[in-house]
Amino acid sequence: MIEFVGFDGPAPFSIIFWQRNGEYVSKTICYTKEEEREAVSRFYTPNDFYGAFDAAIISRREGTVKTVWRWA
Repeated sequence: MIEFVGFDGPAPFSIIFWQRNGEYVSKTICYTKEEEREAVSRFYTPNDFYGAFDAAIISRREGTVKTVWRWA
């Protein structure tokens, strides 16, 4: 018998696509609004993994897309 792990789970609240130098280099799956908020807040935290990116493109399951840019 084959058992699939990780399939047919809950749909994500949003997916954040991270850009550096105009290219998509990573993504973060968020299952709640709070997870999304935490990831985006880390985008503005100095010396954080997410702080190394130039932009975050947030795609939500209801179909909205939002782009967040780093402050200069």
